[in-house]
Amino acid sequence: MDETTLGKLSRAQLQKVAKDHGVKANMKSVVIIQQLVKLSKAVPPLQDEESEEPQRKKAKTTEERHPAAGPSTRTVDLPVDTSCE
Repeated sequence: MDETTLGKLSRAQLQKVAKDHGVKANMKSVVIIQQLVKLSKAVPPLQDEESEEPQRKKAKTTEERHPAAGPSTRTVDLPVDTSCE
């Protein structure tokens, strides 16, 4: 984020960027831009600046979200003594 790019944003866009980066968005635009530039120099970006979408976690499979509860319904074959005594 540089001062020129941030200066081209509308007030609403600037406020959104500020909120996304933990900067108060109710200050004057000039102060918001100063804070964002200061923050960008102190903290290196974690992802590409071109990408506005945050990285998302992979969806869990059905089994991971809802593990089977209760007794197992699996069938097991057991030997049976059929001889008559």
